[in-house]
Amino acid sequence: MASLSLGAPRRRGGANNSNSNSNSSSAASASTSSSTQPGTRSSLLADESIRSTDSDALISRLSALQAGYLPAERKGSSERSSFSHYLLPMGTPLPLPKRPPIINIGTALRCLTIDQHVERFLRKGDQKKQIISLGAGSDARYFRILADEALSARLAHYVELDFSQLTRAKVERIARADPLRKSLQGMRVEANGTALRSASYTILPGDLRELADPSKSAALQHTLWSILHPSLPTLILAECVLSYLPAQDSTSLLSFLSRRFNNISALSYDMCISGSDRLGEAPKPSKFGSVMLSNLAARGLTLEGAKECTTPTAYAEKFLSAFEAGAATLGDSKVVDSGCTNLRQVWAQMNAEERSRWSRLEGLDEVEELEILLEHYGVSWATRERGTNLLETDGGQPES
Repeated sequence: MASLSLGAPRRRGGANNSNSNSNSSSAASASTSSSTQPGTRSSLLADESIRSTDSDALISRLSALQAGYLPAERKGSSERSSFSHYLLPMGTPLPLPKRPPIINIGTALRCLTIDQHVERFLRKGDQKKQIISLGAGSDARYFRILADEALSARLAHYVELDFSQLTRAKVERIARADPLRKSLQGMRVEANGTALRSASYTILPGDLRELADPSKSAALQHTLWSILHPSLPTLILAECVLSYLPAQDSTSLLSFLSRRFNNISALSYDMCISGSDRLGEAPKPSKFGSVMLSNLAARGLTLEGAKECTTPTAYAEKFLSAFEAGAATLGDSKVVDSGCTNLRQVWAQMNAEERSRWSRLEGLDEVEELEILLEHYGVSWATRERGTNLLETDGGQPES
């Protein structure tokens, strides 16, 4: 069953582990047990388990790209000249391992759905936008945005936060890769190689468990607020991060960010261990969800957040609660809206011709297994805005 799991999601910066699958998310600093406080031996081991999954998501994306599910990351590029390929760890054996068809399809659905929401956010309205990517790890999204002239013109700044071990590795890889380094205006490396600053892109090391605590993250908060403007529409992007963060930490983090920005949206991708047919409830893990938890626990990963939020609706409601509290703190009455979907719904709503093409690419014959897998991953979003929402709730299916 391990081959069915999309998700020891995006944990950044570890060595390649070809036996595990994912896509994107370094749980930037997510604790994996309520009893493992930052700095204890058990917490350090848990953090390392999270970091070690970083390359899983990256390799999964490259596998889906090579198989033909995802479009080229830049005009005329191949898988080996893609932005993502430049972010592989040094010494990664080539050719890269191929993921099974159901993993490639799940990865592609995830990537395209998140892409669609991010692009809609950037294109909405006339103001420039800001994006804060939590637990970004080896994600190359900023460079993909930069390669699109229409999108990059709408981006004021893109900030990534993650473990210092992972930001250091990413900064080193960017510095080595001419196509990445030369695209960054005024690039400079700071904080002993763990931070990168440029005109519209910043990478910062930090522990998401501590970001909301000024006694632990005063310097990081100061840096963030010197870069990001509170009046610009701001998207909080969290791919496979909230499922790793204990409930109290994720609530504090979202509330902290919600109080800072007048116009804020949030977008997350996470595993939903109850399955998603029972949206609106908070049931116990399904049989498949229990297997997922067991497989990840064997790798030292205990998903406290996933146990709290078991459906896409639960994640959306978490955003909604934080945004409502933030609106009250700011003393305004901004509109709050939220929505969610699961990857099975995205697959079902996909253009029939494109879905058929995907099914033929590698001869998909595990349809039932695919649908079970997709049911256990969800995309959730919320927005607080004066007037029209920057993230529209149309189901989020990829456009073909």
